[in-house]
Amino acid sequence: MLTTLFLSTLVVLASPLARQGRLALPPSAARDACPDTVTIRAAARVPTDWPAWPGMLQATPTPSAWHGDAPWQRWVALLAAEARAHEAGDAADPERRAALTELALLQGRHADAWNHFTLACGATRPAPGATGSGAAERTERLDRLAQALVFGLVPADEPAWPGSEEDEAGAVLRLVPALPPPLDTGDPRVEHVLRVRGLEVGASRFDLAIGLERDGVEVSFTRTDGPPFPVAVRLPEPPGVRIASLYADWIRAEDAQAPARLLVGAEEAETTAWGRFQRAPIRWPERLPDELGALRRSGLVLIGTSPLLPPCARALAALLELEVRVAASEPPPAPGLAPLRVRLADPPGRELAAMLSLVEALLLGTPRNYGDAP
Repeated sequence: MLTTLFLSTLVVLASPLARQGRLALPPSAARDACPDTVTIRAAARVPTDWPAWPGMLQATPTPSAWHGDAPWQRWVALLAAEARAHEAGDAADPERRAALTELALLQGRHADAWNHFTLACGATRPAPGATGSGAAERTERLDRLAQALVFGLVPADEPAWPGSEEDEAGAVLRLVPALPPPLDTGDPRVEHVLRVRGLEVGASRFDLAIGLERDGVEVSFTRTDGPPFPVAVRLPEPPGVRIASLYADWIRAEDAQAPARLLVGAEEAETTAWGRFQRAPIRWPERLPDELGALRRSGLVLIGTSPLLPPCARALAALLELEVRVAASEPPPAPGLAPLRVRLADPPGRELAAMLSLVEALLLGTPRNYGDAP
């Protein structure tokens, strides 16, 4: 388990905005790029104009906005523009990278989200001594992204959470954090922990720690002063695993995929949600070709019945300039070069998110992922 995980955050919603807390990242490209001035507010999750990604909450909007073309076309436009800049050797655009950070975060692609955030930091970093509205806008953008990575996002069409009803303590804080950024060191003595210290809401003060270990993930709240407060936290998962056992303040929950509900500081100063991992590999080709030539000659077939697949196929066809078809079942053999066939579950949200990660890596370069050797 994590040894000295710290603390804190949010607030019963009626409380005033909190003092800003300092973000402390583990050794990573994100830490190297993130300005020391970035701060985290103990407010609610950050609103986003991206729609909810199917499968990331127990309930999903029906029909999903992702069943239509609009969000897919937005992703294509953002990614195509960044791919052109990458190919030309130009700097990343901070606004585009901010939007891609939010989308990756909503889809559970945490390594991609941190990579986009890292590049947004580099593209946003002002010249020494820069002041004025431009500098303030850059600072606000990075603070907002950092807060989203720690607390999560609120899609406009988000459905109700399980257990989100109000109780005597007020409205529950709903937390959907990202994993800490992938480490850039193989030193086993280095804790893979993201911390936020010095948050304050009303009369209560907190620290927060989000830690990744080989067998699980932990989100730990430490109340340093003031009254207890309620939290519902959905634990993040790395690629290829699922949370098989969930413990809320070391009491095993019935549903490992539900948000953990905690009353922070009710008995002890530190209150913890812990999830134990179980392997859950994605069973489709997890590598796209290193170059698009062969794929453009053969084409791609998405096999499944989800309404997500037709707009996804149109987006991939436009972005990668290749033929992408959707088939409800395995197509029969045909003469010529066989297309790459990808069989998708229903709902396919987790698998499609992994596919989008591969496409972004193909067009923008492969960022460090969880489990990669440094």
